[in-house]
Amino acid sequence: MFFSHVPGARLYALINEIFRIRGQRAVVLIDEYDTPLLSVLGDRERLSSMQTALTGFYAPLKTLAPYLRFVLITGITKFASLPVFEALNNFVDISLRPEYSAICGITEEELESCFSEGMAGLAGEYGMTEAEALEKFRRKYLGWRFTRSTQRVYSPFSLLSAMALRSMDDFWFSTGSSDYLLSQIQRFHAGITELDGIGALASEFDAKSEDLPGIVPLLYQSGYLTIKDYDRTFQLYTLGFPNGEVKVGFIRMLIPYYVSEDVNKAFNACRQISRALMEGDADAALTAAQSFFTSIPRSEGTLKDARAAQKHFTDMLYVTFSFLSRFVPSEVRTAPGRMDILVKTRDTLYVMELRIDGSAEEALSQTDGKGYAIPWKADGRKVVKAGISFSSEKRTISEWKVRQSAE
Repeated sequence: MFFSHVPGARLYALINEIFRIRGQRAVVLIDEYDTPLLSVLGDRERLSSMQTALTGFYAPLKTLAPYLRFVLITGITKFASLPVFEALNNFVDISLRPEYSAICGITEEELESCFSEGMAGLAGEYGMTEAEALEKFRRKYLGWRFTRSTQRVYSPFSLLSAMALRSMDDFWFSTGSSDYLLSQIQRFHAGITELDGIGALASEFDAKSEDLPGIVPLLYQSGYLTIKDYDRTFQLYTLGFPNGEVKVGFIRMLIPYYVSEDVNKAFNACRQISRALMEGDADAALTAAQSFFTSIPRSEGTLKDARAAQKHFTDMLYVTFSFLSRFVPSEVRTAPGRMDILVKTRDTLYVMELRIDGSAEEALSQTDGKGYAIPWKADGRKVVKAGISFSSEKRTISEWKVRQSAE
């Protein structure tokens, strides 16, 4: 039989022929429908041409309805104004519907019922009990939540890779290119310190891709952020990194832009800092951090005024300390004028407070005044407080003070 070279005509002829030969309606599965659109997103003229071309491809789906049993179209972004989707008015957006909350991943129940052999292999490889291995596995890979439902899922790619290789490495980040995402982070001058725990209405993070209001919709739709909580009263979602694997991958992507072009140097510095913290030596950790920041070449163009300098240093410290989670659990939280860092090791909790061009004593006093260490009083681990001063002139840590919490 003859197929036209026009994509839409070929799709139409193919489905008709399947129905003629088999007498059954077809199932159409289209993955990554948005890839051609993302490649020209910054060019309105080319984007319009691409939309026209894709409309010609998808258009037959409406007239083919009698020959179709089911059609599923997936992608990471939302091009709601694509003309063909306006014509295909029988399509339903299931992105935030609770009944489909587990359609894109592997649930906790599925892991425990279907992958016990793989988990036993991982436990043996790491010299852990199966319960210990499962807990480490959850922290590393579990976390995507796509609806108001509390259902969380694993990425199939990461889960299956870890099981096959018996190694809890970072797999998810290798599945796609980061160039486009990084360009958009720079385009929107994203406040990266505010992403983990940001609040948003559904309309803010499920926005259409043609007119993105900021970086949050793209980060959510591409899986770097996920739903962490939902407030039914205010219909407000809280977004954050899904798990340790994604957070470390995201931060690693930012290191060349915010910290140092030498990613290996940053990696080794963070390893040195982490080792000192795990050994209970905060002074050695901060000495290593000071040495690392001192070694970073100056970048004059990023510091136009005091506010830009503060944002630059805050972003740099946020990325560096967040990357520590590659080795030890760490949380970095920010607020105007300050940066709070919480690092957890097996024996110690470190509560750190930052001052830019201030004194370490002032930072430490705020830690005491605000009672930052109090929530960890019942944890059972030693709590160490540190006040850190960062010099905008020297572009490194200028001084610090450390003391064990008596609270």
